[in-house]
Amino acid sequence: MESSDDDLTNFEANGAAPLPVTNEHGHVDHDGARIWYAAFGSGSPVILLHGGLGHGGNWGFQVPKLVSTGHRPVLIDSRGHGRSTRDVRPFTYELMASDVLAVMDALGIEKAPIVGWSDGACTALVLARNAPARVAGVFFFACNMDPSGTKTIAPSPILGRCFRRHAKDYAELSATPDQFEAFAAAVGQMQKSEPNYSARDLADIHVPVAIVQSEHDEFIKPEHAEYLARSIPGAELILLPGDFEKYELFSRLMFSYAYDFTPDVEIGSIDEGYFDLTGVRKPAVGVAETIRHAIRQALKLSVSEGIAANKLVSQIASKLKKPAAFQWVPTGGEAEFLSPLANKWLPGIGPKLLDKIREGVSDSATTAQTRMVLHEAEQYARAIVEYLNAGGGIDEIDVAGSFRRRKETIGDLDIVVTCAPARAAAIIQRFVKFSEVTQVAAQGDTRATVRLSSGLQVDLRVVEPSCFGAAMQYFTGSQAHNIELRKIAQAKKLKLNEYGVFRGSKCIAGRFAPCSPSTPPPGRAPDRSTRIWASSGPASFPITR
Repeated sequence: MESSDDDLTNFEANGAAPLPVTNEHGHVDHDGARIWYAAFGSGSPVILLHGGLGHGGNWGFQVPKLVSTGHRPVLIDSRGHGRSTRDVRPFTYELMASDVLAVMDALGIEKAPIVGWSDGACTALVLARNAPARVAGVFFFACNMDPSGTKTIAPSPILGRCFRRHAKDYAELSATPDQFEAFAAAVGQMQKSEPNYSARDLADIHVPVAIVQSEHDEFIKPEHAEYLARSIPGAELILLPGDFEKYELFSRLMFSYAYDFTPDVEIGSIDEGYFDLTGVRKPAVGVAETIRHAIRQALKLSVSEGIAANKLVSQIASKLKKPAAFQWVPTGGEAEFLSPLANKWLPGIGPKLLDKIREGVSDSATTAQTRMVLHEAEQYARAIVEYLNAGGGIDEIDVAGSFRRRKETIGDLDIVVTCAPARAAAIIQRFVKFSEVTQVAAQGDTRATVRLSSGLQVDLRVVEPSCFGAAMQYFTGSQAHNIELRKIAQAKKLKLNEYGVFRGSKCIAGRFAPCSPSTPPPGRAPDRSTRIWASSGPASFPITR
């Protein structure tokens, strides 16, 4: 589901989403200031630098999703911002870039991609030019690199709400809570004169850079973003339709960029439904099953598993304060794992629902996912594919996962479908009403997960026709296979994910090219859906557009 706060009313009232709890936070003393930092998770580091007047907590929407996909997001409050202090010297981007290096040194981070928003983007590019060996790449969003790049800024209700939120956060976090006006004036003075990079300066930047610009950005001229992309060697220009407040597409691109520099991280479907257990209305047993499934997946979910955007899992892991929370929880051990939880650890879930969830977890342990022999799973695959095809509106349908790899036993079925966008919801609805479905564990606009009476779990994903082949390759796996393919792609300066093969921002492959299908069952005309009955394994491959 898309998140939206176009007029920043919610941001002014509540700020960004709360950060997960972490034990890895503190201050680094550097050059007259105490610089606050926090790190989350234990994967590949990604450094997030906030915008002017803000603080690291502004990344609250992105941090849980990065953690869930195997990254280790590191937040830094720029000097004088948030929890960081400053001395009497004027603000400079050079000084803030040196602070980032100091935090990286303190955390033992040799090199990492950096995501910068507004002033944080300037800091990131300055650091990339000064210390390229430490910067894997820069995701540069909504900023200028010389004064000519900014628009004349007129007051507006949206900017007023943003400013008031920053003032409130500063009062709550800063060591000098009553000095926001002086702080804002000092930052504004820096922004008027810095940065002031020439084209020659920009040409000295030799790390991968993505220049990301919103179509209606309030601050930055679009021609300036184009100039930066031309002037920085190999830079990529990405134009986001709409306003900068619409952060969902920004987040998706940001995750993909971080993913490019972490080949050992498996990503998941970033743009699919984010099922927040505190926001959906489903039976308690469904909530319990989602929690149980999350724990079974070792609390290291891809976003597509449904609760990576939710604070629940990260809070469970943080409150337990033990690395074992991120290790495999054996089937049947879920109830014991959940038993120490206090009610307050489950935001939006009261004592009665908590009891029901625990009961559901306990009950679901008796119906834990089991592996099914291939020929039995094939009967279910055949029935579901025929049932979905009978509903009409499907362009392509196939079964991926271990079934497509023809493993002797199947843990679950992964079905991939393409259709017209207007038909996606109807296909999802038909899927969850299949006669053998006993439980709907998750349901969104482009995916759903159900459990059948046999205990078999079935996942349905609806994708665009242009990326059907890439999705089939990705969801067929295995994970080790996907990681090796990504490494090969990266060696060729390409990007590979479930959406296709990309050279820069251009998708160069992703559609499906069927080979000759096997003989269909009696009475069935050869069509694209019969490919799943091929006994010799996969019979189709992604092709170049």
